[in-house]
Amino acid sequence: MKIVGKVSLKTLRAATGDASVPIGSVVPNWEMFEVADILLHRDPRVAHGRYSVISHFQRLRGHKLDDASWSHVSMYVGGGFIVESMPSSGCFHSGVSANYLHKRARGQEIAILRTSLGEELRFQIANYLLVSLLRSKRPPYGFGRLLRGTTNVKFRLLRNGIICSELVLEALAIGGTILVNECVDSFSDDKLFLPAAFASDKRFTHIEPEYFEIY
Repeated sequence: MKIVGKVSLKTLRAATGDASVPIGSVVPNWEMFEVADILLHRDPRVAHGRYSVISHFQRLRGHKLDDASWSHVSMYVGGGFIVESMPSSGCFHSGVSANYLHKRARGQEIAILRTSLGEELRFQIANYLLVSLLRSKRPPYGFGRLLRGTTNVKFRLLRNGIICSELVLEALAIGGTILVNECVDSFSDDKLFLPAAFASDKRFTHIEPEYFEIY
């Protein structure tokens, strides 16, 4: 983690509109991010050998150890916010949500993946995700898609949900007209597009974020 300096809580509030981060926290430098940046998330302990169910599953799907350590994907949409598909309050029915970047990145290691798309397409991608937030029938978080063959009724009902990496993939394909074939393939249960697939994709520029300590 590359800590480049300290900023005050007042500065954070002025830049992002939120000041609920505890003093002493480490937050990403929000000025580094561009609209439609893809963010990879992982627990730093997983990168150093701690067991993770998602990482193990990705390894079983043939992904390399380091790529498989990334367990979540979100997208930066501007204004200090990310959009993502994730569980909420311990259940799997949240669908799509928007959260402060610095809150979701707390205690996590993140990496930035940047496309070479122009500004117009990048904003189209972000707008697609923002519109998804307003869709009342947006599919729920799709953890059940990772459990094909289960007889558990709860998880069978969630097989048609959407996992985090496939939400971002969908936005790139529909909003930015890239990775279209991968998006089409992801509709098949045997061709899930997982966070590790983004981590290993050389079509994106990989950027290590800088961090500030809050005082």
